[in-house]
Amino acid sequence: MILKKTILQIMFLILGIFLAVYGITLQINHFKYVKAASTTDAIITQIHTYRSIDDFDTLNTDVYVSYTVDNIEYNEKLGEYYYGMNEGQTIQIYYNPQNPSDCRSTHIFFSGFLLIGVALFCIGFVFAISKAFPR
Repeated sequence: MILKKTILQIMFLILGIFLAVYGITLQINHFKYVKAASTTDAIITQIHTYRSIDDFDTLNTDVYVSYTVDNIEYNEKLGEYYYGMNEGQTIQIYYNPQNPSDCRSTHIFFSGFLLIGVALFCIGFVFAISKAFPR
């Protein structure tokens, strides 16, 4: 029984560390992108919501935007959807100046992996501390 608890503690700690590091990496990459990116206004041309055919029956939403950079019009799929987006709405986006078809929303990005990783690590840490200092 003690071995199972120890394995569970180690799994929480390792999984927590892995997810937190992955989340931090996503955040750093996003901040690097934003630092190098330019901004422009884009019009939401289409919002397409559909269910995936996988085993989880996931609801997906694709957002398509139209914007102009250096007198060239781009019609691209935006990487994210957030509540309140409507077709015809003008939003501000980031785009890569070296590749203007690479665009992202200016909506605040936060990786859930970071939050989940920290939570799992804390659970594993509390388990380990409670074992190290029994009552």
